[in-house]
Amino acid sequence: MERKLLEVDGHSSPLYSLDYHPDGISLVTGSYGRSIRKWDAYAGGEPIMVLDNTNGGHNDYVYASHDGNHLVSCSRDNTFKLWDANSDTVICTVKENVDVSACHFRYDSSRIITTISEFVKI
Repeated sequence: MERKLLEVDGHSSPLYSLDYHPDGISLVTGSYGRSIRKWDAYAGGEPIMVLDNTNGGHNDYVYASHDGNHLVSCSRDNTFKLWDANSDTVICTVKENVDVSACHFRYDSSRIITTISEFVKI
């Protein structure tokens, strides 16, 4: 018998990614519906934080930095964004000429790697 440990509900569109925050307590989710949510991984319920991409596009993927201070999201609106993980602040938006299909942090959080069409950028 499978036991469900936690259910979070709050996105209005399909989820595309999730990642545990390094604090071990929260997780982040990204959806087609232009939002990123940070959740308490033990309590569930309402999101701790909601980051909205209100300038268009959707957040296909979101990942937490290994130091826990930042989130990176990427979207098919040709952008990737660096967020403050403890507020709803966008620190930086990078606009490319094509879809940004994936993104992630380097192991020490010093760099962001993205895939853009058939290329990888570091």
